Parts: sequence; C-alpha cells; structure tokens
Amino acid sequence: MIKIETLEVQLYADIEEKIGNGKPSIIAFGMTHCYSC
Repeated sequence: MIKIETLEVQLYADIEEKIGNGKPSIIAFGMTHCYSC
C-alpha cells in the first residue's frame, strides 16, 4: 500500500511537469496506474 501511494505521488508530480500536454499525460497516467495494479 505504502509503495503504491508513493508511486502515485511520483506520477502526479511527473504529470504536473507535463501539464501542457493534458490528454497524453492522463492517458500515460492511466496506463502506468493499470500496470501498477
């Protein structure tokens, strides 16, 4: 649980850096989130 939460925080931080590309970032986040599960 703790590791997953940490990964999510890191992913959110990465998305904030690439917030200019909204949709691609959301898609990438969705893919990585599924792989994490």
